[in-house]
Amino acid sequence: MLTVLDWKSGKAIYPEAFLQNIAYGHAATGRGMPSTQGLIVRLPKYQDDPAWEAMPVPEALTIEDFRAALRLWRWQRRMAGQPEGDQPRSRSGIHPTDSVGAPRPPRRIG
Repeated sequence: MLTVLDWKSGKAIYPEAFLQNIAYGHAATGRGMPSTQGLIVRLPKYQDDPAWEAMPVPEALTIEDFRAALRLWRWQRRMAGQPEGDQPRSRSGIHPTDSVGAPRPPRRIG
């Protein structure tokens, strides 16, 4: 049984850690290493942080949940006129995931 383990530091295990773990598991499966579960292990970052803890990734989460969060993040960045990640724009300035003809907010310079 292969487990995708993700170490985090800080005061809490945040929900986005579960989505990140799902993406890691999806990538591992694509490399021929299918996993059966995910686990987040949080370690204290500072002396006064809570003691370490481990939480399993909920089985109900899927790669589609990760993709939905990614689409929302890209939309938020686009609405703010900010770069949307590592996907390059074409020479026409249209992002590959944009709807053709959809209005775009003005880009910030500087």
